[in-house]
Amino acid sequence: MRRLAALWLALWLAAPATAQGVPVRAGAHDGFDRLTIDLPRRTGYRIERREGGAALLFEDRALRFDLSAAFDRIGRDRLRALAAPEGQGRLVLDLGCDCALRPFWHGARMLVLDIADPPAAPTAPPAAPVLPFAPAAPSVAALPARLAPVPPRAAPAVAAEPPPPDLAQMRETLIHQLARAASQGLVTLAPGAAPSPADPRAPAPGPARPDARPEAGPPALRAHTAMDRDIAAARPPAEAGETASCPDPALLDVAAWGDPAGLVAGLGRLHRGLYAEFDTIEPGAARDLARLYIHHGFGAEARQMLALLPAPGPEAPWLEDLARIVDHAPASPALAALTGCGAPAVLWALLAGPGIDPGTVFDHRALERSFAALPGPLRADLGPGLVRRLLAAGHADTAERLQRLAERVAPPGDPGTALARAGLAAHRATPGDGPGDAALDAIARTNSDEAAEALARAIEGALARGAPVTPDQARLAGALAQERRATPMGDRLAVAHVAGLAAAGAFEEAAAEATRFADASPGLAAKMARPILLGAAESADDITFLRLVLPGRLLAPATMDPPLAAAIAERLLRAGFVEAAARHAPDDPDDPTLRRLRAEIALARGRPAEAERVLLGLEGPEALRLRARARARQGNHAAARALFAASGATLEADRAALLMRDPAALASASDPLLRDLAPVLAGPGRAGTDTPDRPLARAAALLEQTQAAQAVLARLLAERPAPAAAAR
Repeated sequence: MRRLAALWLALWLAAPATAQGVPVRAGAHDGFDRLTIDLPRRTGYRIERREGGAALLFEDRALRFDLSAAFDRIGRDRLRALAAPEGQGRLVLDLGCDCALRPFWHGARMLVLDIADPPAAPTAPPAAPVLPFAPAAPSVAALPARLAPVPPRAAPAVAAEPPPPDLAQMRETLIHQLARAASQGLVTLAPGAAPSPADPRAPAPGPARPDARPEAGPPALRAHTAMDRDIAAARPPAEAGETASCPDPALLDVAAWGDPAGLVAGLGRLHRGLYAEFDTIEPGAARDLARLYIHHGFGAEARQMLALLPAPGPEAPWLEDLARIVDHAPASPALAALTGCGAPAVLWALLAGPGIDPGTVFDHRALERSFAALPGPLRADLGPGLVRRLLAAGHADTAERLQRLAERVAPPGDPGTALARAGLAAHRATPGDGPGDAALDAIARTNSDEAAEALARAIEGALARGAPVTPDQARLAGALAQERRATPMGDRLAVAHVAGLAAAGAFEEAAAEATRFADASPGLAAKMARPILLGAAESADDITFLRLVLPGRLLAPATMDPPLAAAIAERLLRAGFVEAAARHAPDDPDDPTLRRLRAEIALARGRPAEAERVLLGLEGPEALRLRARARARQGNHAAARALFAASGATLEADRAALLMRDPAALASASDPLLRDLAPVLAGPGRAGTDTPDRPLARAAALLEQTQAAQAVLARLLAERPAPAAAAR
């Protein structure tokens, strides 16, 4: 009992440590930064280089990392940002240089990653010294001098003696390399006095003389451990990539473009200076007006000011992109490529594209600082969309922090903020739950831009969970789809509309609505037909199902995806439409389920040899039963009985034994009735042979066997009626 209590106490004490995640710490060294990852145990890993950074991927996807102390002791010159997407078991590094990555194990479970400076560029070779004129040859010296004598060239400067080697630098280099070898467990440092620091009283270096030679570089001293050599040999070459240069932060600092006196006063002041002499536009005033409009979220007005510029300057493209972003329109790829920059460029880069790639590396703290610096109305307007983008890319923690910043300034009941909050709740919930359904339904009933998104998300979530979709939701989705016809959101709502009707069992109405929206966008008809046909194959009555499928009214068999075609073919096969099932069944040699379906169709068409050909190479009980049925169709009931028995189908094996008419096989059947039938099949041929001189006894034995056979046959007819009798 004491041991059990001690075990529970140990588990309780260890639980918080497990929940904290794997600590990631860092330290700065001369020429490199070192990351230490204290893993619970050694696990496989690999490093993938990418543009502007790298990713450290672990085989254990369940690892969670604690990055709270990652930048406590290092700057951001080499490692600009570090992220750990939840549930992916990886660390994403945003590098500030073309740094070399050197991983190695230390101890039993600590992984060390050194981020070293790139190697210095090779210096140019020294220029060849200028030599004095060589003496003239004897033949040339005999010629008369017709030109003025050339003044003698000044003697070349004699090269100074090279400076003595810097012993202090050599010592520091050697100590650094020995420390690296000690961290790898290759050497053991003996305790001793620490090296003395440089003398602070040393005089500062004086100004360089014009004729002084450049100082000698670091001494040619370099030490490598055997582990460094092996890791360097196994490391793949780094991928060369170009990183977009970061613009001046002032070009994107929207938070600083406001007017202390407010929007109205700022507009009045700037408009007074907009027109110069002869009604010409003052470029500075137009740009300041555009900045002020962007600061307050008026993108169209800002673009109008930019259109007045007689000659757009270098900052005009950036202002144009910002004006589009505050109007929730996509910006240029040039701005979207700045995700590796700091504040405030990272904020606008993440808002510029259609979404955020899950593998994008960016500075999360710089993003939070940039977002917090925005004016309140702009933060409330841009926050929900940014939160949804971050959540879709797997950055739930950052999305939650930005959501709290947006909620502080959002008006009460703001639909966008509520939609982002519902998305966070759905992300945090366990699979199968439906959190935020009431909130989504409330947003869907508002007259806001977020109503369509909320309704589509509510219907899609209900269908994914198998929950019912109310008729009001389906009808509202149809109305909003008509309003947004021929747009991405309109197509999404149209699919949700017909899928909701099909889930409610209104298949004919769903088919009619699909026909109405079919010409809205290319490919929309197939997207709407899939949920209708799949739902009909699962739950519609036979008449409705055949009416939707057989004419090819919604979707031709050749254009169906394999799961949908397989579901329809299986339903047609059960309904007895074998040829139609054969037309719908996809032929995929790599899918065992589809191969078994085609084998069943071949058996239904009376082609047992084709069924066995389709089943070649398949194993498992279902494949064995199908092979047994094929052998039975060919009259080989003995092989069928063996295959049925191997697959665990005892009833089918007993039936095959009965069809064999083998008393020995029936005697070992699992059904008692069939075992009693074995003597009947054996016949009365040898009954009474042991009493040849007693005919009455022999006749009595035959009569007894006949009565037993009649009783067995009567039981057989009673318990196994003929198909026609069972139908009556």
